[in-house]
Amino acid sequence: MTRALPILLALACATQSACTTCADSAEIAVRIAVDENLGPRIVTLEIGISVNGGVHQLFPITTATGVTAGQTILLRPMSTPEADSYEVAIDVTARNADGTSVAQGKKELVAATRGCNVAELELVASGVVDGDLAGADLVDLSTLDQKMCTPTSPDEDGDSTADDCDVCAASTDPTPSPDSDSDGLPDACDPNLTLPGNKRVYFEPFNATPSGWTGNLNVANGALGFTTSSLSAPELLATNLATTFAPMIQVQASVVPTAATSGIAGGLRMYLWKNGTTDGYRCEVGWHTNGNSFVELTEIGVAPLTPAPEVSPLMIGVPYRVSMFAALANGQPYVGCILDLVGGPNVTGVKTLTTLVTTDVLRLGLGLGFDTGSGAGSLAVQIRSVFAATFVQ
Repeated sequence: MTRALPILLALACATQSACTTCADSAEIAVRIAVDENLGPRIVTLEIGISVNGGVHQLFPITTATGVTAGQTILLRPMSTPEADSYEVAIDVTARNADGTSVAQGKKELVAATRGCNVAELELVASGVVDGDLAGADLVDLSTLDQKMCTPTSPDEDGDSTADDCDVCAASTDPTPSPDSDSDGLPDACDPNLTLPGNKRVYFEPFNATPSGWTGNLNVANGALGFTTSSLSAPELLATNLATTFAPMIQVQASVVPTAATSGIAGGLRMYLWKNGTTDGYRCEVGWHTNGNSFVELTEIGVAPLTPAPEVSPLMIGVPYRVSMFAALANGQPYVGCILDLVGGPNVTGVKTLTTLVTTDVLRLGLGLGFDTGSGAGSLAVQIRSVFAATFVQ
């Protein structure tokens, strides 16, 4: 299924000539057709947009001079669509100075990801209903949140912006969101704030059993849960076989430890498997028998790549982020693992040189298990979401 794509209304051109350039991009230039006697009465345009059948977003535009025929609105996706094209449904309500609806319009089109996208939308006076406008599903402004999304949509990071309209859906970011390198990916979830070109490529909030995943899929209350209470099941594992990543990627899991018996050894594991095999890399964040926690990076089938730095014990019920990246830095391939306290500082991280190449195809796995030497006990963790973005170096 094609995912909904957040849209940013970037510009309302004052005249037709101001938007005559047709860029070779995913942008859509929407030219307004309106009667010359109706246009001057318009004070506000409420522009509702739905992409790939997803949730409506609504953008109000206020104009002091009315609307003229040929005036153009430029719509710009907040991230580059993955497919060659995407579907857009646009509906517009035009209101006069006292807020009364004076005209409506509706347009549906298929836009090219790299092309010249131009559409014409006709505003028809309210009370004049033709076949295209009959029964149009227009958006009620009062039902929308601060970024014009329906509040009934899930909001994984709790920043009052629904997931379908939040590029950084797993990381709380303000409105408007700072974007230091102006690449469309806000600082809150951009792996590299100094180099443009990063983009979101995957997000799974575990609001339902995810498609394409196999293994231990205990999904409830907005989380993928792992619980094991003995050494009889050394590892619980869930794997996403349907989604592939190229190197130059950072994958982030939002996790909450919920149980860890004193004296056990084990923890949460994140895997990046290579080329359809069980070869690849594992990041483990867990507990030593001495009660401290650690972050360990391992090439599967090989000894740990780096020493496992110990940190203070992970706190039960406290949210953390576990991130794993595969990237090229200064021409050298690196894999790394980072543990962050949500809302707090980076806890620790490790990285090392690897044999990773740019043609490798990576797949994601998540697990929970015991390590060699552990005593019997219980381990439990909730994975709230998984987010992935390209990692330009």
